[in-house]
Amino acid sequence: MENNNERIVDLSRTIYEIKKHWYYYAICFVLFVGFGAFYMYKKNPVYMFRANMLIEQESGSGANSAAAAMMKSFSMGGFGGGSVDDELLLMQSHSIVKQVVTELKLNRLYIDRVGVKNLPLYNDSPIEIKIPDAVLDTIVGVTFHVYLKENGKADIVAKKGFFETVFESADQQLPATATPSTGGVFVVDKTDKYVPGEERHIIVNVSDNDGATEDYMKNIFIDYASTKSNGIRMELEDNHKQRGLDVLNKMFEVFNRRRIDEN
Repeated sequence: MENNNERIVDLSRTIYEIKKHWYYYAICFVLFVGFGAFYMYKKNPVYMFRANMLIEQESGSGANSAAAAMMKSFSMGGFGGGSVDDELLLMQSHSIVKQVVTELKLNRLYIDRVGVKNLPLYNDSPIEIKIPDAVLDTIVGVTFHVYLKENGKADIVAKKGFFETVFESADQQLPATATPSTGGVFVVDKTDKYVPGEERHIIVNVSDNDGATEDYMKNIFIDYASTKSNGIRMELEDNHKQRGLDVLNKMFEVFNRRRIDEN
C-alpha cells in the first residue's frame, strides 16, 4: 500500500508540474514540429531506378552445355555460373563507373538555390563549368557559387569546403575565367538555358573524376537478377529523374562497349 501511495503522489506531482510549466512543453512541441516541417520542405525527393540485363551465354557443344548447366545447378548459393560472375565483377568495376561519370560529366553537379531549397539541375542549367577532363583527374574539389545578375554579369565565388574561399570575382562578363588557388583553370560560360536579365544563384560542385566515381558507386547496387538466372540487376538512387535514367542507360552502354572490345 505504501508503494502504491508513493506512485499516486509522484504521478500527481508530475501532472502538477506539467500544468504549471505547460508553456515550456508547448514551445518544445512547436519547435520540433517546425524543424520537421522545415526539413521536409528543404529535402528533395529521392527516386529509385531499377534495370535488368540478360547476359548472353557463349554457345558450345551439347556435352559442354550440359556440363555447364549441371555446374550452374550445383553452384554455391544457387546463383549464376562463371560467365555471369565475370560480367557482374566487370559491371561493378571502378573503371566502368568512372567512364560513365566522365561521359555524362557527373563530376560537375549543378544546383539551383531557390530560397532555402537546393534544386538539382541536369542538362538545364543556365551556366556550365568548362574544364578538360584530363585536368579533372588532378584537381582538388571546389564548389562554385555563381550569382547571375540582372545586368547580364555574374559574381563568382569558389570555396574549398564550407569556409575557405579560393577564388572570388565580381561583375564578370560571361564567359569568365576562374583560377582557384587550389589549381586548375575553369571557364564559367552561359548555356542555351540562360535567360538574359534573370537573377539566379547557381551552385556547381566540381569533383575529381575518382572522387565523383566513388560517390556514385555508393548509390549503385548491382547483383544477380535472381537465382538460376543469367541476368544482372542494377539499382540506383538519385534525386533527379532524367539523370538517374541516363546513368543506368550509360552503364549498360559502356558495359556493352567494353565486352565488344574484349571479344
